[in-house]
Amino acid sequence: TKLILLDSLLQERTMLLRHVVRCRALCPRLQQSQLCLPVSPVTENRCAGARHLGHRSKMMKPVFKEFNERRALVELNHKLKEENPIDRRSSFLDWNYPSELYAFSARLGESIPAELLMEAFTTQGYVDAELDKQRELQIEGVDLNLKTNDELSERGLQSIEKVIVDWTRGALPALPEEGVQAVKDYLLSEDVMANISFHIGAKDLIQAVEYP
Repeated sequence: TKLILLDSLLQERTMLLRHVVRCRALCPRLQQSQLCLPVSPVTENRCAGARHLGHRSKMMKPVFKEFNERRALVELNHKLKEENPIDRRSSFLDWNYPSELYAFSARLGESIPAELLMEAFTTQGYVDAELDKQRELQIEGVDLNLKTNDELSERGLQSIEKVIVDWTRGALPALPEEGVQAVKDYLLSEDVMANISFHIGAKDLIQAVEYP
């Protein structure tokens, strides 16, 4: 009886130590807590990868699949109702637009003046909306000092079209002209450009009426 009781206590201690290791992995504050029990190196090595392998397990795969399906349904519902529950990042108190422009330039590895970036991200609709707000508030004689990106967008479109066409012709000399134009049209399509803009962090920097 004593041996059975001792064996059960050892098993419970091993399970408790594994639970402590998982808690430490999920919550960094517990790593510095004095309430946690000491863990042997063997148990810690066995359970160290529990946190990193959890999302790959067969048990978690249907859960994440359900999350993605629910997210898609919510997005479709908002799209059909023409609603946008997402708040603009600029509506938060800690928003600093010049700092965000500097960080964007640093992410690209370039040194672009903040005034030029601000002009590139400002649309005509945004300027018109700001002017309408001033008229509603009866504010006169205040210059917004905002330039739209109409001129820069035309120059940028001409430059990127030239670069894509020249590169495609050089990389694929046997490709006919129809194929070159098809590649250019695809790379300059709205979906591709929006995807690129999102992944370089320009979504919150674009000053437009529509969001996102």
